[in-house]
Amino acid sequence: MPRRSILSASEKQSLIALPDKQAEFIRCYSLSEADISVIKQRRGDANRIGFAIQLCYMRYPGIILGPNEYPDSDLLNFTSQQLSIAPTSWNEYSFREKTRREHILELQQLFGYTSFSHLNHEQYVNYLTTLAIDTDKGIIVAEQLINYLRSQRILLPAINAIEQICAEAINQANKTIYSRLTDDLSQNHLEKLDELLQIRNGLNLTHLGWLRQSPLKPNSRHMLSHIDRLQYCLDINLPDGIERRIHQNRLLKIAREGGQMQAADLAKFEPKRRYATLVALVIESRATIIDEIIDLHDRIIGKIFNKAKNKHQQVFSASGKSINEKVQKFVDGYNKIKLKIIQMFYTMLFGLIILWFLNKKSDTLNNEKGLLKMPFLGVGILVSAFIIYYGIAHEPLIDFRDYKIGTDLNLEKQKIAANPSEYKTSYTMKNTKTGEEKVVGQDDFVNQKEYWEEGTPWQIQKGKEVSVLVKQGYQSSIDKFKLEDENGNDITEQILHLPKVVIFFSYAPEKIKENDKNFLEYGIEDFIFNYKELNPKSEFYGVSTQKSFFKKVKSLTMDGTAIKTIARSNPFVLILENGKIVEKKSLEDFLKH
Repeated sequence: MPRRSILSASEKQSLIALPDKQAEFIRCYSLSEADISVIKQRRGDANRIGFAIQLCYMRYPGIILGPNEYPDSDLLNFTSQQLSIAPTSWNEYSFREKTRREHILELQQLFGYTSFSHLNHEQYVNYLTTLAIDTDKGIIVAEQLINYLRSQRILLPAINAIEQICAEAINQANKTIYSRLTDDLSQNHLEKLDELLQIRNGLNLTHLGWLRQSPLKPNSRHMLSHIDRLQYCLDINLPDGIERRIHQNRLLKIAREGGQMQAADLAKFEPKRRYATLVALVIESRATIIDEIIDLHDRIIGKIFNKAKNKHQQVFSASGKSINEKVQKFVDGYNKIKLKIIQMFYTMLFGLIILWFLNKKSDTLNNEKGLLKMPFLGVGILVSAFIIYYGIAHEPLIDFRDYKIGTDLNLEKQKIAANPSEYKTSYTMKNTKTGEEKVVGQDDFVNQKEYWEEGTPWQIQKGKEVSVLVKQGYQSSIDKFKLEDENGNDITEQILHLPKVVIFFSYAPEKIKENDKNFLEYGIEDFIFNYKELNPKSEFYGVSTQKSFFKKVKSLTMDGTAIKTIARSNPFVLILENGKIVEKKSLEDFLKH
């Protein structure tokens, strides 16, 4: 029998843990009038509280409390309140082993619970095997078994016994999976699969290792190499539909585990497992190679397109260079003049407004000293206007924001998690019989059973809950730094633990200037190639408010307001090293640097 461990210590504990949600806790451990009537037939408070606690543990999680085990304090207090018995009465009950055994037998007879029998061991294994064919995650299989035992009112055995049953089911499921992948293989199939573990001619590499090589630069030679790999997979000629005989997750896991092993290790497997693993590897390699061929094709076509576009631009530029230069100079000069006029207008307007406020209740403008001060005031206004403009167009000269250079985002998130804000919730309760309404705090709701016991006329009014802040936690806008992939998965933690990552941000993709847009569309690949020459461990991402906005780098999404909190430039570049901000610039300034 298999004795391998399929459950971690925390998973074992979770299987027999009491409910952590208040509503579930109350539902599981609220005693009915019939329960209380049976309990009160016991003599003395110690026997009553002991009998009640054993009943609670039998119902959920479905175990018997041992002689040296102390009940959960919350459960003890909750049960004591229902019986109007002091919780300390348990201490007296805990010394009476004979009474405890008698109570357990009586509870089983009264409430229909039976002890776990190893005679049904094989039945449980067969019951779980169907599930284990789809997943080999021990916790999922164990939860299925426990839910079944609870539904049949069978008391749970020791966790080790549960783990053993689940391990056998998984082992039996594995054998079934191996059979499904190998039963229809001919001798010719087996010979070709064995060939995968042999050294390929001219290479210090097995056929399997050669199949799993990553794509190289996008050119026709490497495309032909990938086609050769695909043809090799097709020549094995596996039976049609073999990949659909088992769950996709199980197939991928077998392939992933096999891909991490050396050929010599695979050769040591017993035949069915070895051939099943090789079949999974061939199926996974075939799919991967097809994806890589499509990707290489797209990259080759893109490269050809860019070359053609650049050639066209060169020809067009050469034929109409003089005209274009004159037109461009005129346009650039006009735009610069217009921008300067606008800037001067708003600067002067801003300055005059400040001057008016400073002097509206004084006669500064009417005396000689006031007139002498005006040039200095004007210079100050211009300097202030320049600082404001520079901070918006580029980045602030001195950054006082949460995302200043040198900030460790991981450390900030730890501070936020360690010092959360605390709230107290109150509920509006309505008596369905009298129509009376009252506001009840969460502590009173828990402690006063009149609000939740079975048959109570009091009901919580949905939408009228009020939460009040009672303790202010650590405040930082970095709690809004949340990156999501195209499927909506939060990958913030993954990004913050990369050695070095370059992130292109845009909070308004539709407002990106034409030059920046051309770079993100045509020039970013060459930039990344050159950047990685100097920084090989760097990874690159694009973040905006629109899904799949960035086409040449991995595209992520983030709230627009959160992006603006980091920097006001659109777009801008943020560089992180293990979650620490080391550089932050507008895209224009970053490329100049």
